[in-house]
Amino acid sequence: MLMISLFLLLNSQTSFALEAMNPVSLCSRMIHETGKKECDIQASKLKLDWYAATACNALNDDKVFLSCWKSISGAEFNPEALGRCVENPDDSDDAILDCIMSLKNNRSPASFKKPYQNLMIQKDKAIK
Repeated sequence: MLMISLFLLLNSQTSFALEAMNPVSLCSRMIHETGKKECDIQASKLKLDWYAATACNALNDDKVFLSCWKSISGAEFNPEALGRCVENPDDSDDAILDCIMSLKNNRSPASFKKPYQNLMIQKDKAIK
């Protein structure tokens, strides 16, 4: 039984699930009151994807963190892919930011990919 458990443990895939957080709550990372106020303003003013805003929270530099928010404002992201951007804590801020930006507006509806049928109904004129 121990061998089976060990086998399953070693062969299981680990995936990192990014927990979306309200951007306003992420402002608690700021140490100085002026930075916290600026963060609160940005959180309420910008249209932020919660998953992407949470991924930006993995950045160590507060200025880069806020510029990340400005860069992602109004964009859409794939939450699963964002999780892969922040799963390695040893990544540099530049690597994390590049990964997040590479996923910006990279979502498309399932209907854009084949083999989904077209939504237009076409009648065959030969049938009477």
